[in-house]
Amino acid sequence: MQLHSIRDVIDVVNRSATGRHIWIGETATAFGGGAPGLSDTYVAGFMWLDKLGLAARMGVKVVIRQSFFGGNYALLDQNLNPNPDYWLSLLYKILVASKVLEVIRPNVTQHEKVRMYAHCTNVERTSYPMGSVTLYALNVDVQSAVISTEFFSSSSIDEYLLTPGEAGNLTSKFVKVNGETIVMPSDKQLPVFVPRILKPRTPINLPGQTFGFWVFPYARAKICF
Repeated sequence: MQLHSIRDVIDVVNRSATGRHIWIGETATAFGGGAPGLSDTYVAGFMWLDKLGLAARMGVKVVIRQSFFGGNYALLDQNLNPNPDYWLSLLYKILVASKVLEVIRPNVTQHEKVRMYAHCTNVERTSYPMGSVTLYALNVDVQSAVISTEFFSSSSIDEYLLTPGEAGNLTSKFVKVNGETIVMPSDKQLPVFVPRILKPRTPINLPGQTFGFWVFPYARAKICF
């Protein structure tokens, strides 16, 4: 679904069905079953994370992924092993709550290669306290980007940086979180995602062609209580 289509739907709902929630159904990173060697690899995560962030920022309440199994854009492969978008979706569900925060970035153009979104942290699925904030960002440039953390200067930062399973291989079928390849420990157990803890005021270094999540446990954002 294109941005102008979402805006058109939002306009119709605001005029004719006030109070109704907007859902996006049967969506992924490509249509027609997905693109072989792309939709089921690390590189698909850029479009998927950006879609989740844009949808939330525009007021879409639910995004339904197509598909869980079947097709090149599935979250699971033919052997029921998780594709990279599965891990990205899981981290999103664990760390991101529904309350959307505004990210203000002066002098940003439409050609900006780093995109950032922020929400209250999902305290129901984690041990993070109320008032925590989750920032997630993606960098499609080949150069690293540095993100200032002065806005939450009193909080340490829990980093969950997602990189390809093999360094520099954007079409990898595997994904690393903070340098560790993520796999299922067993058929009935999900892995534990261990953050890299950064000191307060530490600038975030977002390497080129990567994406990730950063939690500020002691942000004490009033809107997140």
